[in-house]
Amino acid sequence: MSNTAKSVLAVAESQVGIRSGEVYWNYLRECGIVKEKYVSGFVTPWCAGFVSWVFHRAGAKCAGLPAASCTYGIYVGALKAKAIVKTSEAKPGDVILFNFDKSPNDAEHVGIIKEVYEGYFRTIEGNTNAVGSSTGGQVAIKYRPKSNTFAIVRPQYDTKPVPKQPDSKRYNEEGLAYRAHVERAGWLPVVHDGQVAGTVGYCARMEALKCSPPKGVKLTFNIHMQGIGWKSYANVERGVYDPVMGTVGEKRRIEAVQITAEGLPKGKTLRYRAHVQGVGWQPWVEAGKVAGTTGKSLRMEAIQIEIV
Repeated sequence: MSNTAKSVLAVAESQVGIRSGEVYWNYLRECGIVKEKYVSGFVTPWCAGFVSWVFHRAGAKCAGLPAASCTYGIYVGALKAKAIVKTSEAKPGDVILFNFDKSPNDAEHVGIIKEVYEGYFRTIEGNTNAVGSSTGGQVAIKYRPKSNTFAIVRPQYDTKPVPKQPDSKRYNEEGLAYRAHVERAGWLPVVHDGQVAGTVGYCARMEALKCSPPKGVKLTFNIHMQGIGWKSYANVERGVYDPVMGTVGEKRRIEAVQITAEGLPKGKTLRYRAHVQGVGWQPWVEAGKVAGTTGKSLRMEAIQIEIV
């Protein structure tokens, strides 16, 4: 395996349905973290042991692991390592500590984030059950409201840098030009007429766009942004108005794009498509249609735009 979120989630998912925490508890005993023998039922708390075992089997690293305690093991270790991130910045593969009784100083349960949505997380947890107990005795996939979050721990996954896109020869010097601002990479080089702006395969959010249409064509971009919603940029025109569409430096993902066009040559149409987190390339859509998603907290990673 490898030190990546993908490996951790693969190991965790392979355990879904298991109704005993003995293997995970015995791992903690082998580490010297606990001395007590595993007792079945609700007696032995093994949610932290499950997360510890998963990271061990995946060959992944996370501050605070291995541990038998959510608060004094995982949370304290992550706090010392400065590995706590905001709930709004959570992403798949992060470790999530839960607080159900609203005590400000205590985490009662732990799991691994599988998917992130607008108001909740989809998680993989040990020692839970169908009703979401923190002592439920099995490994299960759960939906948890974000309001139950005590802390989000960011593991020390291996990351490969997002490469700069090589600049390319324009298909048409007077054609459509556009570029993307991407997480960790900043502004990527200008691309043209249907080429890919952004990245594919690097799990990097697209944060902003710039576009220069052909002379005589005006475009209106509606951009749906994390935490903001829809924002309109009208009358984008070559040499006249070339705004930054989205945000720079705010760590906000673009989630959807809608484009309309004025002044297209007779018989021509504008079309575009989005590459979306967990979905891949969506089908091409024509002007006025939405590319991407709303209400799902999924980042757009790349876009193609062309006049055909």
